[in-house]
Parts: sequence; structure tokens; C-alpha cells
Amino acid sequence: MFSQAPAVPGSYGVQGMYGNGFTGRQVWVYRWAYEPATWSGILHTHGFTDVHARIEPAPEPDHVGTLLVEASRPGS
Repeated sequence: MFSQAPAVPGSYGVQGMYGNGFTGRQVWVYRWAYEPATWSGILHTHGFTDVHARIEPAPEPDHVGTLLVEASRPGS
């Protein structure tokens, strides 16, 4: 299972960001941003089953929701 902010429409693949925002020490973080259906396909391709990927809406309208992805791997 993992969660992160959903992909910005039209901006998919690896994205760089600073782990501390724009304050403090420079900490580089890379994340891979895809739509839920794409995550499902990627995980199935790598042997995961029971994949469930969705965007949970934010409690307030027009706020950023949360991408939630759950998957199992046989034998793990």
C-alpha cells in the first residue's frame, strides 16, 4: 500500500520535488505520478494481484485528494 497526492493532469511519470518544500536543507525526493488505472496496470505487469487504486477526495471541495493504492503479491 502507498499513498501520495494524485498526478497533476497531463504530468505523468517521474517527478522531482524537495522533501522539505522550499524551506530548510535540500532533500531531493522522486515520485512517480500516474492515474489510478495506470498504477493498476504497472502493478499487474510486475506480478501484483488484487490491485485497488483510487483517488480519495479531500474533505473540502477543490482541495487536493489522496491517491491510495493497495496490492498483494502471491507468496509474499
